[in-house]
Amino acid sequence: MKGEVPGSSLAEDTVAHERVLNALQGNIGGGVIRVHHLRAIRAGRFQHVEAHLVVPEFWSVERAHNMSEDVAARVMRDLGTMCDFEEAVRPDMPRVAL
Repeated sequence: MKGEVPGSSLAEDTVAHERVLNALQGNIGGGVIRVHHLRAIRAGRFQHVEAHLVVPEFWSVERAHNMSEDVAARVMRDLGTMCDFEEAVRPDMPRVAL
């Protein structure tokens, strides 16, 4: 970003966001169709992450929940910081043209 000062909170937030993206990319698969509404906030050594994980529409709620908990645990492990990961699971519903 133009005028950004290295070491500023904006630079740190960009770095934190990139770290979260890298951790997610390394741990997504096994049915996750896409991730959206990603938000990463860092406060000192603590990282807060929110993300919507899109899964197949035919998955049971239990299967989707178990998968999202597993992804969250692996992302937190890879970030290596104190982390809170809130995930919302959404089915991939076909779009119907009206």
